[in-house]
Amino acid sequence: MKEVRRGEPSLCLLLLAWGLALQTTWWLEWRFHAGSADDGGGYTVEVSINDYLDIYCPHYGAPLPPAERMEHYVLYMVNGEGHASCDHRQRGFKRWECNRPAAPGGPLKFSEKFQLFTPFSLGFEFRPGHEYYYISATPPNAVDRPCLRLKVYVRPTSKCWGGHVGSRPSPLVSLTHRTHSVVCRVRRWSQPSQGSQLQQWLGLAPPEPLFSPLQMGTF
Repeated sequence: MKEVRRGEPSLCLLLLAWGLALQTTWWLEWRFHAGSADDGGGYTVEVSINDYLDIYCPHYGAPLPPAERMEHYVLYMVNGEGHASCDHRQRGFKRWECNRPAAPGGPLKFSEKFQLFTPFSLGFEFRPGHEYYYISATPPNAVDRPCLRLKVYVRPTSKCWGGHVGSRPSPLVSLTHRTHSVVCRVRRWSQPSQGSQLQQWLGLAPPEPLFSPLQMGTF
């Protein structure tokens, strides 16, 4: 059964952050959705070339819960069949492992860059107009957890070249309200506005807050 609640405030918050090299970053946050294998479940997001997908693993602070209650996941990139069946044996590649839920420095974070080319032999290359799939699996000797699924669609638009995104991303909502889960963010790069931001970086204008909330969604 899907863990979906309607009519409650969403955990999704669209944020505007400052970036480096006179660029700004659009942050979009959502959670992997624990959908059943026969309902076409999971969650779909759209990205552009040069966007980043940031993965935040479940994390627990003091007082720590019992070890069997802490969530552990292995995250795989799979094909369409593997996503539909939640089976990483369908041409699955292990991408990350969430195995330190009580790490003292905070949650483990992994990043996927949607780039056309990679200089690394084990890196992944992505193509506009294609879909890519991620699922979770429970590590051996751990308490079994629902399969978490995410579908990522790379936009077929010329505006994605060179790291430029021409429009703001639409806010997405959280489909699962678990206390701890795998959380993702997309970092979308756009050109800075003229004048005001440049003045701030040069010290000619007062700085704005690092993060400015733009919109909250409900589901």
